[in-house]
Amino acid sequence: MVSVIDRKDKLGLMTGDMTDGEEELLCPMCSELYDDEAHIPLMLPRCGHNFCQLCLTGCGKKGHFPCPTCRKRHLKPPVDQLQPNVDLLTQVELLKESTLGRCPSHGNLREFWCRQCNESLCGACTISKGHDVLKTRVFLSEKKNEVREQGNAILQNVVEEKEKIISKVKNCSLQLLKTCQLSSVTTYSGEDVKAVMNETKKTADIRSAMGSLKRMKSILENFRSSASEDNDLEPEEKPQGWREKHPVRALRDECHPSKHKRSRSKESLKQRDKTERENALNSGKGANPLRQRAVSNPPVAETNNKETNLDGSPLIGLLDSNLWPLRCCVYSDDGRRADLKWEEGRLHLYGLSKEGNDAHFMIKMSVLQTLIPQDNPEVFIDTTAGDKYLGRIYIRLWGHLRRAHNFLAMCMGTHGVSYRGARFREVFARGIPGECLHAGEYPVKRGGESSAGVLKDLEWEGKYRKPMMKGLVVGAGSGRPDRDSCFDICTKSNSARLFACPFGEVVGGWDVVIAIINHRPVRQVFMTNVGVVIPDHTKSSN
Repeated sequence: MVSVIDRKDKLGLMTGDMTDGEEELLCPMCSELYDDEAHIPLMLPRCGHNFCQLCLTGCGKKGHFPCPTCRKRHLKPPVDQLQPNVDLLTQVELLKESTLGRCPSHGNLREFWCRQCNESLCGACTISKGHDVLKTRVFLSEKKNEVREQGNAILQNVVEEKEKIISKVKNCSLQLLKTCQLSSVTTYSGEDVKAVMNETKKTADIRSAMGSLKRMKSILENFRSSASEDNDLEPEEKPQGWREKHPVRALRDECHPSKHKRSRSKESLKQRDKTERENALNSGKGANPLRQRAVSNPPVAETNNKETNLDGSPLIGLLDSNLWPLRCCVYSDDGRRADLKWEEGRLHLYGLSKEGNDAHFMIKMSVLQTLIPQDNPEVFIDTTAGDKYLGRIYIRLWGHLRRAHNFLAMCMGTHGVSYRGARFREVFARGIPGECLHAGEYPVKRGGESSAGVLKDLEWEGKYRKPMMKGLVVGAGSGRPDRDSCFDICTKSNSARLFACPFGEVVGGWDVVIAIINHRPVRQVFMTNVGVVIPDHTKSSN
């Protein structure tokens, strides 16, 4: 079925502009103008709707069928016994006469077209030798096909160009996020340095001064590790006197990984990220450790500020404290926001919630969704027991399954609900093969909990069954839609039994899973935060 606008366009190609009353001269199914050959108009007796014989023959292969317009069932007579709608054929002939016109020499309808003369003819017109003449309807059909082919070619170019634009948007978004992260590290490094300088200025203890130097070295290493990837933005050749004007950046270059091994190991970076999440937990539910730190006012060392005093002015200086650090977040159409953080060397998009932080830059969720891999998206779950942060679990999902996408939506919060605040429930088959950690019930606005999925028609059993293997994340709701959010994490293999539908596997934080298993009671362990990992597309594209 096509829209009225599409049908008007088609008839416009064939006969010129049409009025609303002439719309009924097109078959509602194929949008072709009725004629006395292939597109003979037939009326269904029970509802009075008209269609061409060719379309109804395709619908009525079993003898009875619902009307394509109103769904009232046609039972008899068979399509081949329906009588043509003569009234419609008469109106079609009148329309042809008004649009095609009659030959001034012979008075017949000009139903033919000469390719060489590029003119319409009637059946009695003299045809020059070697000229190719065909029915106007056939010639028009050829032109329509040409329009369709050229249109499809243009649309394909449009799609390819959109893909290029999206790729640029992805890279720009990631570069913006990296820049915001670098601004945070830069800001806090400056605050730390000023605080250390101020403390050292007031001390007379040599050990304290030595400790300050050690802290300075630590600050420099942290600053260098975060800013090193920004080195590509700097020119290869520095102007004369550059080192004297920028001693810190010069020292950073001397210690750049391209010249020396990076002193900070991956393990120490992971420990730093873990410490930040623990601080967030201790500072209050949903607290942002970076923001907590920004609120404090460390002692500021005396510096020569060459910027003009802009107090009271609508202008803001580049080094104004209200501007730094730069922050970026994600927002959805319903006003919810999500944090973006560089943790453990990767970008983590937290689930949407109403508890969003202020930001200088905001990226729409739909843009970030284009950065998530289709085949194997990776999600994360932060876990706590009381005031103790247990750690983070990483799960790689199998993107070809709808059940995996249901789990992804529950981690991102795109459908209004998420696993944030959910608790682990119990351990099945504790201590024996087939042991599983069970969870999936999540809190809802009206109070209480729900275990319904957010997507429909999720896979279950049949070809989706797989042996019980350690590390698999599987559906645990018995295939019921009201329990589709429930899942198990298998902690002990049992090849003699099968899971109904595994949809992912644990790829990180296995020690956290074991810690949850060993915690008594398991019901006191919560999913404090959930989200998805966004890979760095800029590295693979370079």
